Amino acid sequence: MNIRKSALKELALNELSPSGWLESQLHIQANGLTGNIDKFWPDIKDSGWFGGEAEGWERAPYWLDGALPLACLIGDKELISRIEKYLDYIIDNQQEEGWLGPSRMNSKLGKNTTKERYDIWPQFLILKVLTQYYDIKGESKTLQCIGRALHAIDRHIEQYPLFNWAQFRWFEALISILWYYEKTKEEWPIVLAVKLKSQGFDWEELFTHWPYKQPTPPKQWNYMSHVVNNAMAIKSSALWHRFSGKKEELRKIDSMISLLDTYHGTAVGTFSGDECLAGKNPLQGTELCAIVEYMFSLEQIIRNTGEIKYADRLEKICFNALPATFTDDMWNHQYDQQVNQIECSVSDKWPWVTNGPESNIFGLEPNFGCCTANMHQGWPKFARSLWYQDTDENFVVVSYAPCIIKKKIKNKCIRIAVEGEYPFEDRVKITIENNELCEFKIILRKPSWSVDMAVTLNEEKLEPVDNKFIAAVSKSNEIIAIKFNSEPLIEKRGKGFVSVNLGPLVFSLNIESRWHRINHRNRYGEYSHGDWELFPDSKWNYAVINEKMDVLRQKVGACPFSSKRPPIKIAIDAVEVENWEAKNGCIQIYPRKPKFGKKEGLCLIPYGCAKLRITEFPHKEERNQK
Repeated sequence: MNIRKSALKELALNELSPSGWLESQLHIQANGLTGNIDKFWPDIKDSGWFGGEAEGWERAPYWLDGALPLACLIGDKELISRIEKYLDYIIDNQQEEGWLGPSRMNSKLGKNTTKERYDIWPQFLILKVLTQYYDIKGESKTLQCIGRALHAIDRHIEQYPLFNWAQFRWFEALISILWYYEKTKEEWPIVLAVKLKSQGFDWEELFTHWPYKQPTPPKQWNYMSHVVNNAMAIKSSALWHRFSGKKEELRKIDSMISLLDTYHGTAVGTFSGDECLAGKNPLQGTELCAIVEYMFSLEQIIRNTGEIKYADRLEKICFNALPATFTDDMWNHQYDQQVNQIECSVSDKWPWVTNGPESNIFGLEPNFGCCTANMHQGWPKFARSLWYQDTDENFVVVSYAPCIIKKKIKNKCIRIAVEGEYPFEDRVKITIENNELCEFKIILRKPSWSVDMAVTLNEEKLEPVDNKFIAAVSKSNEIIAIKFNSEPLIEKRGKGFVSVNLGPLVFSLNIESRWHRINHRNRYGEYSHGDWELFPDSKWNYAVINEKMDVLRQKVGACPFSSKRPPIKIAIDAVEVENWEAKNGCIQIYPRKPKFGKKEGLCLIPYGCAKLRITEFPHKEERNQK
């Protein structure tokens, strides 16, 4: 089998540094749960992975998978030191057979913890972490550890085939298998990949004959409509294409995304799932794990295929759904996020398919701890994916968020600085310092929403080629100037409802919130920040009445995504729908004969800034035509 190289390659963690608002956001994360959770949360602090007696399955690997790149990107030496101790413990305590983690292999799926009942999904997960660790430190013991662990998986599945989570997430192992093959050129991992695919769930067949066109019925939880499994599976074809080389593998990516959009899509680029696929009603939730895993899938698709069109979706999820599900300080998060969310409280009234009554509160561990463990990868892995390189060492721009790149190309040093406050601002400046006169190209993505994007290189206009701009760099100092010329747009969401977009940002009516602490978590000492319910203190029941909108911008503050100081606003006219009501915190069905109030001016803010919000609005003109 001929293994194909990935179309693009990542920059090393010491070659790309976030700057501007993105750097601020990463520091907020490091000062919040991500940088502190191992100090007090038992499932990580006392994890079986680190020699403790607490959970020894997926939670510590999940945290490490995001905390490691975060610490390195911002150069947090204390956090790096802690993480290195954990990873060195895991490597040094690898079992003789090659298994990683606690010897009891506690899968939390039942009392039987013998090998034949060990769901090996966490092995796939920790291997992703260890490949990052090797790329950072380059220690041979890490490479050898990864090889032994892959051999252990290979031997194990010969006798005990994949089941449960590993069966439905088998393709996650391809990431470390491909990485290991590239490092060693050993052929045996390719055979392991074939075995895993043969034993794994056939996602391509499921999406070819897509059965989930309706919300999953209550009490019918299943692996196939599980929202996180679907978010992960989107990248499966892109990964397997590296083995098969079949073009139809790549076509299946668009088909999968389209089906999920058609039947379960949201206004912010995600799809619903609370905890299984839940339809298009903006009251349904989307699990935080699904948000960060969808982002990672898109990053993997871009890297493996070279198709940067998927960056449109990546940015939409990252700049909207990701920040919306956290408190400003990133100490608390939701399990389920609603597009139209007017209350967050503990109650059995919520319309979740399978989740529990506390799923949309902001807390440490609402509903279930998987998101507490897995939320950490979203921002740092996005920051790592801002720029890639192609096989000719040219740069490929995925997102225009601010960053600095310092790298050697053809043994010559270059420095690139991306300046500006994108996506809150409509302009970006890219400054290139190339004192050794290296020749290379920068391939600039043209977002689908930017119809009249204007790009100049040293004040000379560039023309787009196949929805890209190509800047050829050869001088010592060059400047690329970009103006996106984006305009606010009304997007139809179905049934007479619309959303308001500007570039990759989605806008919401912010509902003033009354925060109510429901516990103090005293057992965690200084980390007892509490869990929070939110109740509305302002009107929410509005219909927008026209498409005349004004954009108001201000400098991004220390906290980029906050309702207290949103960096951008959109003014729009609306009318109150006086007989559109809520009951027990849930929005009721839009009235057949709406009673409209007087025209008012609303000020919408970015979705990611608003914790209580209306995002899908009834559109008065469309409603009147029906």
